[in-house]
Amino acid sequence: MADNLTVSFIFDAKTAAPKEGPKSTGAPTFLKTLQPTRGTVGSLVKLDVRVKGAKPIQVHWLMDGDELQDDMTHKTVEEDDLFTLLILEVSSMDKGIYEVIAVNSIGEARCQATVDVVPVGGITSPPNLEKAKPLPEKF
Repeated sequence: MADNLTVSFIFDAKTAAPKEGPKSTGAPTFLKTLQPTRGTVGSLVKLDVRVKGAKPIQVHWLMDGDELQDDMTHKTVEEDDLFTLLILEVSSMDKGIYEVIAVNSIGEARCQATVDVVPVGGITSPPNLEKAKPLPEKF
């Protein structure tokens, strides 16, 4: 003779769910802003920012006020809260003021920095020359 057995499980989603870090809320803010950067013609230039805020966050990259699109030389990468612009084989045309605009449903944040491009083996500013000192009269 088999007995009927009833088993009940109580599941509390608050305690059973894996712990996550605190969720970012609010308008976007920069944890890391753009920094002035110098690249040599033909080299890779990497610009990145770290953004927190309520998801989803859209990030727009601008150069001298014009929005950049991914193309043969400009690539954007997003990994968690790190947003990166890669300029592949930088040229003199990439010199300018770069701006990042991070936008979500609550607000936006902006930051900017300059990118300077120098020719291969080029000098960007004159060397710091000290005024020549007179030699002592007697050696």
